[in-house]
Amino acid sequence: MRVIPKLPPFRQIYTNLTQGQSYVMSRTEILRCLSAVGFIIHEEVANNGHFCVATRKEGPPLDIRYATYGPLVHLRRIGKEGKLVKIYKLHTNNPYS
Repeated sequence: MRVIPKLPPFRQIYTNLTQGQSYVMSRTEILRCLSAVGFIIHEEVANNGHFCVATRKEGPPLDIRYATYGPLVHLRRIGKEGKLVKIYKLHTNNPYS
């Protein structure tokens, strides 16, 4: 329920089978998604198994067209003479961190 739905080849299949139910997101994923669409996190509260977040819309969404979620991640960085380059790395940390 955590890994398979996030892999691109299985995302649509999983959504169709479960009708969007039982999609598990970690605290880190929730906060990253909120900040990616322009929210500022003010407070987090865990109460009886529910995770509540107080936020405020602060800016426009980030440009995440090139997001990757598999074990091999490609990132855009500024290289020599200010040129935009694409680098690849092995994903060794938590997603959305």
